This record gives sequence, C-alpha cells and structure tokens, in this order.
Amino acid sequence: MNLGLGVRRALLSTGSLLFFLVLAELVFRPLEPDRFYVWPPHYQRTFHVEPGVIHGVRSPSTLTINGLGMRGDPMGDGHRYRILTVGASTTICVYLDDSVAWPHRVQERLNATLGSGSVWVGNVGRPGHNTHLNALQLEKLLSQYPEIDAATFLLGAADLLIHMSSSLNPGMLRVATAKRRTRSPLAAAFGAFPGWDDTAPWYLRNTLGRVWRIVSWEPVRGLPTMDTTGVFVTQQRLLRTQADEYLESAPPLEAALAAYVRSVGRLADIAQEAGVRPIFITQPSLWDPGLAEAEQRLLWGGGPPMGHKELGNAYYSVAVLAQTMEQYNEALLGFCGSRGVECIDAAPQVPRNSEMFYDDAHYTETGSERMTTIVSEYLLRTPPLGPAGSGPGNAAARSTKRNDVSSPSV
Repeated sequence: MNLGLGVRRALLSTGSLLFFLVLAELVFRPLEPDRFYVWPPHYQRTFHVEPGVIHGVRSPSTLTINGLGMRGDPMGDGHRYRILTVGASTTICVYLDDSVAWPHRVQERLNATLGSGSVWVGNVGRPGHNTHLNALQLEKLLSQYPEIDAATFLLGAADLLIHMSSSLNPGMLRVATAKRRTRSPLAAAFGAFPGWDDTAPWYLRNTLGRVWRIVSWEPVRGLPTMDTTGVFVTQQRLLRTQADEYLESAPPLEAALAAYVRSVGRLADIAQEAGVRPIFITQPSLWDPGLAEAEQRLLWGGGPPMGHKELGNAYYSVAVLAQTMEQYNEALLGFCGSRGVECIDAAPQVPRNSEMFYDDAHYTETGSERMTTIVSEYLLRTPPLGPAGSGPGNAAARSTKRNDVSSPSV
C-alpha cells in the first residue's frame, strides 16, 4: 500500500514537472530572438581586475549591454543623429567601464556641444571579430535599424593578428577553417539571432537550454577573453615574454591586405547602399620599433592562434608588428582615398606609450579619452554635425557622400 502511494506521488511529481516545463516552453517560446543581436540582450559583466594587471583602468568596472544587444544607451525616438560603432575589442573596450569607453564618451561630448539627446552612439564591437564578421553584422543591423545615420569602423588589428597567428601555424588554420565550415557564420557574428539554436542538440532546443546558453555565453567561443580578474591577460603576456624566438621578418602580406581591402569595401558598400554615412578609422597601437623593454612586457599579441599557445612558441617582434600595422593602416587610407569615403587617421595621433595603452592596442582610460577627442572633434567639424551642416542630421543627410579623405588634427 505504501509502495503504491509512493509510486503515485512520484508519478504526480513527474507529471507536475513535465507540465511546468511544457507551460514554460509555451510562455517563453514567443520570446525567442526575432532579431539579430551582436551581444545577448541585457548581458552584463563586472570586472574586479587584480592590482597591477591592467594599469590605467579603474576597478571594479562594468560592461552593460542594452536590449538591442549593443553597449550604450537605448536608442530613443528623440535622438536626431544615430551612430553605430563597429569593430573588435578596441571598439567595445572590454575592461573599461561603460562610462569611459570611447564610443559612449563621443556621445557625451557631442551632446554637450549640440544639446542633450541630440546624438546616440551604439557600440557593437566584439573581441576577435575581423572585417568579414563586421560586414555580416552591419548588413543585418542596418536592415533592422534604418534610422541609423552613420557608422564608424575602427579596423585593422583583428585582421592583422589573425593573419599573423595563422602564418605561424598553418595546420591550426586548416583546422579552424574546417570548424568554421561546420558552424553557421551567424553564430560567429551574433550572440543571438532567429533560429540561433537550430543546430544545437535536441535537449538544448528549449527554454532551459536557451537560458543556459545565455548564462554561459562568451564573446570568443572557448576562450576566457573576458575573465573578471584579468588572469587571461597575465597568462598571455607570460607566454610572449617566454617566447623561444622573436621573428624579425613579416609573413607574406599581399594576399592578406587584398582580402582586408575587399572586406573594407564590402563595409562601405553595405553602408552606402543603406544610405548610411561610413567613417573609417585607422588603428592606433602600442607597437613601435623603439618600444621600451618595460612596455614590451605589456604585449601579448603576435604569436600562435588563441587556444594553441605554449611556452617556447615563436612570436613576431614588436618591430614587425609595428611595420605590419602601418601597412594595414596605409591600405585603409588608400582605399578611402580611391573610393572617396571618410577616414579618420587616428593612428599617428595616439602616442605609442603605456599612458595610452595597457597592452598591444587596448586603451587605458586616458587612451580612450584621446580617441574620444579625435573622433568627436572630427564629427563636430564635418557635415552634417559641423559648421557646414545645420546640426544633427535628418533622413536627407544620410545620403551625404564626401569626396575627400579627412584626417583630423588635434
């Protein structure tokens, strides 16, 4: 009798659990992503970096993503000029607090001059994303948000480092290429998108599975690039300082630069076809042939692919990295000149020292403020926000196409 009662209770409990799981699925199924989000909506991470790991950055700091999957304020109807900032880690500014990341500070600087609420800036940078992924993001986002007026593109470092690392380990490049072929490009470019779990195992294609995917989500799959204490940065620096060899010759760049320019052209095409003003920005970095030894210890780039580094690997020297970065920046300037699109030549305007950078190309708060000045002053002296314009642009201003390459002097 007691055994029968126990069985009935177990069946009742199991049935109740199944009922609530089905009910939850029915309630939350309509909440599946119906748009493209570069970051999962409302994602947040707070960093408590250990002292001495990342200098020039306050701790704790917080990275907050809004309901659009972007870092920044919500996009409101009252904004008269809307700017989307596209790029990789030097755009999102991972370890910097929301309040001091340069895209947000550009918004504040513009609104201080043009009037509160005049300009909105949304930040969709993602660590490790190259121009190929940026183009996919731009295409989807401009279709979703036709009210965007301009897009800035801070480019170069991600494409450069991916090429340099693959040249050191061609075998891993083939493995990575094979993996990419089995994974949807959308999954690499976006944190959430329509049909985002179609390729997931059947047991994860439900509400609980989606919640787990969001909770465990990382911007770079399989790598703790945003660990909350900065341990990742410390480990990567150690690997570079204990390199077996520092290579003094760059790998062949002709094909890589040609691919980079094609991707940049794709970005310009997507923006202009949508009536959006494209503004490219050359990539500042700490890399310099005469970099002091103490500052060289801040570096960690220029080695094998992420996730495949070991003590004693070969790395490219800082002189090679500096030379290669200059070639990527020159390629960007050359493209902008030939196409007649705008380009802010920020690279020579940010001093190559540890006051501006805490590692290879990521800004301290001082470096972020320097970028704020360069970008905002450029925007305030060019149409439609500058003296030749009539304030924040309207729909007619979106089709404005400049015929010069502009470089601000600060």
